[in-house]
Amino acid sequence: MRATCRFLDPFRRNSSVIVAFFFVVMLQGQGAVPFRNGEVVLEGGTGSVPPGLTAIKYLPSANLTVVSVGPGKEQATVRRLRGQGRRAGVNRVATATATVNDSLRSFQWHFDAVQANLAWDITAGSGVTVAVLDSGLRIPSLGGDGIGSVTYIAGCDVVNGDDDPDDEDGHGTHVSGTISQTTNNSVGTAGLAFQATIMPIKVLDASGSGSFADIAEGI
Repeated sequence: MRATCRFLDPFRRNSSVIVAFFFVVMLQGQGAVPFRNGEVVLEGGTGSVPPGLTAIKYLPSANLTVVSVGPGKEQATVRRLRGQGRRAGVNRVATATATVNDSLRSFQWHFDAVQANLAWDITAGSGVTVAVLDSGLRIPSLGGDGIGSVTYIAGCDVVNGDDDPDDEDGHGTHVSGTISQTTNNSVGTAGLAFQATIMPIKVLDASGSGSFADIAEGI
């Protein structure tokens, strides 16, 4: 996978927004994000650095100064400075998130809405089986840029009462692809949990409709 980082892209034209965003991030989840040992960040220039602290560098566009403190004293220094009414925080570390190279990924805005890139750093669904109760799964969708892993169970076609949940409508195949499309192969779209296994359960017919009784049986 190719890694990219767009941490501050939306804020480049407004330094006040950068500062506000920066300090909101620092105030949240004190133990959740790693930070640089021996560093604290203050709002303001080097002339505003309190006695006893040494400026490492000044970042003019953001109006932030990175100062040196003793390793292990970062949090105590931040609390002291905030108690003095200063805006300060530890110098947290941002890490590039995982991205995939599928040619149509940029059009999948819904993945950005659920922060898929961040989720993929944790898991892509490996070891998980997702039962899709829908119109089935079109067999030619397997392989290539189709579904990577599928498992079938007896009676998975509830509509016709057999073991072949072939999709006559297309909706089930679309849903399955959204979940577990073969991903990072430079082709087509990506899947939200692309390492997951799909279990197709056909409860909708060729017109895309099905009875509540069939759906209950599928469940």
